[in-house]
Amino acid sequence: MREKVTNPSVAIAYGPLLLTITEVSALLNLGRTKTYELIMGGRIKSVKLGRKRLVPLANVERYVSEISAE
Repeated sequence: MREKVTNPSVAIAYGPLLLTITEVSALLNLGRTKTYELIMGGRIKSVKLGRKRLVPLANVERYVSEISAE
């Protein structure tokens, strides 16, 4: 389990906190269409910044934990 990052400068060492759909797809080894289905279906929570949809890394980790427990 990841440690909670309390110092923002330390967060940079962990990598991006918001991921693009392409990055999420690569992490989960899924296609973009399936990734969008999971997001639009509410299985993976995302945020929209302007026209860009991003997924917090914590939400990807939460999804993996949920499917591991099924």
